[in-house]
Amino acid sequence: MTQTVLLRLARKGRSLLRRLRHDRRGNVMMILGFAMIPMTFGVGFGVDYTRAMKLKTRMDAAADAAALAAVNVTAMQKDDATAKEAARKMFNAQVAGLNGLLYTSGANNPEIVITSDGGVNSGRTVKVSYTAQSSNIFSGVLGSPTLPVEGSATATATRAPHIDFYLLMDTSPSMLLPTTQTGIDALVRATTHGQAKPSGCAFACHTQKPTYDNIVIRNAFDDGDGANNVWLDKSGNSCTLRKDGAGYNSSNVTCQNGTTYQTREGMFENAIWVDNSGAFCPVKQYKTSNSTITCQNGTTKFNTGNGQIADTYWLVRNYNAVYGVNPSIRLRIDDEQAAAQQLIPFANTTANNNKVTYRLQLFSFDFTPEGGNKPVETITNALNDVKNMTSYTIPDFYAAQTNWFQQSCPTQNYCINDMGTEAHNALVEMNKVITPAGTVGDGSTAANPQKVLFIITDGVVDENQSGRRHREWSDGVNIADCTAIKNRGIRIAILYTEYSSAALESDTWSKDNVQPHLSKVPIQLRKCASSRLDGTPLFYQVSTDESIPQALSTLFALTVQTARLTK
Repeated sequence: MTQTVLLRLARKGRSLLRRLRHDRRGNVMMILGFAMIPMTFGVGFGVDYTRAMKLKTRMDAAADAAALAAVNVTAMQKDDATAKEAARKMFNAQVAGLNGLLYTSGANNPEIVITSDGGVNSGRTVKVSYTAQSSNIFSGVLGSPTLPVEGSATATATRAPHIDFYLLMDTSPSMLLPTTQTGIDALVRATTHGQAKPSGCAFACHTQKPTYDNIVIRNAFDDGDGANNVWLDKSGNSCTLRKDGAGYNSSNVTCQNGTTYQTREGMFENAIWVDNSGAFCPVKQYKTSNSTITCQNGTTKFNTGNGQIADTYWLVRNYNAVYGVNPSIRLRIDDEQAAAQQLIPFANTTANNNKVTYRLQLFSFDFTPEGGNKPVETITNALNDVKNMTSYTIPDFYAAQTNWFQQSCPTQNYCINDMGTEAHNALVEMNKVITPAGTVGDGSTAANPQKVLFIITDGVVDENQSGRRHREWSDGVNIADCTAIKNRGIRIAILYTEYSSAALESDTWSKDNVQPHLSKVPIQLRKCASSRLDGTPLFYQVSTDESIPQALSTLFALTVQTARLTK
């Protein structure tokens, strides 16, 4: 009988009493006397029932608390028996002293059933069931001294696993792109040169011979038509280039007087020379006969064997010194370095909160160097507990960049056709590095950790795959590499530093050879990444003007996040 039915009967009873009270016939009082007995007990039973329902609400709340006590962060690190005891103590503490409750605690009251899942996403489901009685005040006279009270609650959580992280960072030349549109615009302005590279260069190219690649840093922003560009040959002979835009091509310069020079015979006057100590000057005269550089102010001379022509890579760090303005040009590798540095304390805090151990090992990749056999460089030689690591563990990625001899050639005698991002070889190498022997752990203990490969990349590859040049992650090779890694139980999380089309507008080669592949990049990287519990990939995209360090911390949190409690 529900509480609603009882109330309906009570209302009918009151209506009957009113009618009987006004009825003056002889047998009315006798009927009324008999009717009062069941009506009184009916109302009393309603009171008892309401009291029992209040107790059930309190005990359901106790069961909820007990189930939660078996799946909190601390309990998830304990065995099932310990978790069960914690749940029992929580339940008994919550119901102690409830007025009118008849409850006997025992081995099966509350009954606590724990089911633990194995595998990578090891977790625990806890069901707490109880039985008790509510003592009756009125119904006991009729032989019903109690009403039964029973219920259950269920909680599920994924155990926070112990994890080994392998952070693989893309340090290829394409990562030398400014992280902000302001920085991109600044480099384009600095290299927009009427006869050299009319459209400018958005990349901080690091080359020993930048003029071989048609990159010349302008001395000022007010001379973009090439009218004052002076070519100096190796003997010091000079000529003013033609003003009609036909004075320069990929292999020749033509003077106003019609004289033609090979571009490798000299350099532009308005280039900047940088010596090995960091001193620099706008070049006035360059002569190889006496191996000297004369600055425009005519007072300083540099030895040509003690430096090189400035490239845009150098300009990133010296922009203010050259132009007197500071657009804060930060490169992707700068923010990549900052992201790795900030990840260490973030990971340490997360590990402490989850009461687990996180270890970290760092790698970078670009191209296979001359005499080498892999594009991966080991930054830290072993896995280290993040609590023992500091930001000083992360090297200066800017200083570690390869100074290419010229485009396509890392050294004068080693040319790789500009293929500077070997994703396939890097993934194959990482599959060897991560747990080379034995099985991947499930994360249940520090000695049996999960494995996660973190990748930071702009997603554009430039590599030879089976005799064919590829500039995007392909299903046939790169995705197969990712699948081979994931099939071993290793999860992959990818931070995509977006390679935007806008960054390529200033470079014709990139527009023709890279831009057509950009739309495929996030699609392929999502295929490479592992899936979260809800099926979405462990993939995060950060665009120009957004924070790479913040994005990496967010992706890290998504990767290690314990599944939320379900009821």
